[in-house]
Amino acid sequence: MADNHVEFAQEANTALRFGMLLLSAGASSYRVIRAVKRCARSLGFDKADVLVGFNTISCTFHHGEEFRTVSPRW
Repeated sequence: MADNHVEFAQEANTALRFGMLLLSAGASSYRVIRAVKRCARSLGFDKADVLVGFNTISCTFHHGEEFRTVSPRW
């Protein structure tokens, strides 16, 4: 069970970092949201809620009953 939580956290951080990369490269918030949701879906998440501000991003990833909210430490 602990391995599942570690894998869940690593996959969530991967999708978040992808969004951070796009945001720092100057992508529009719409493109960042779409890309992170697409990335999360490919990693096996059921749903991703992405919130993009001017220079920040916050994501909540859902897999069944489990969820994880992540935001970067700039």
